[in-house]
Amino acid sequence: MLYLVQEYIEGQNLNQELSETGAFSEDKIIKLLENVLPILTFIHQQQVIHRDIKPENIIRRKSDHKFVLVDFGAAKAATRTALAVTGTVIGSAGYVAF
Repeated sequence: MLYLVQEYIEGQNLNQELSETGAFSEDKIIKLLENVLPILTFIHQQQVIHRDIKPENIIRRKSDHKFVLVDFGAAKAATRTALAVTGTVIGSAGYVAF
């Protein structure tokens, strides 16, 4: 049996932050990407795809103010077979790529 253990990240999610502050400046977007892209690079190197990236799943960690990708509940191993299969939609409406 496999278990998914996820660290609790104290902070505010990106959706909440955008609701309070409005659209990000170019500098803030660059910081967001500098925080999140290495996470995506790492998980992709491990042959894992997140499958539910959305503002609610990006949290600005309170301790160091860095953005962290959370909620790997829909994550999947990125095997050739898994990537070739069509017909199942995973993710949140409005953020799913078709």
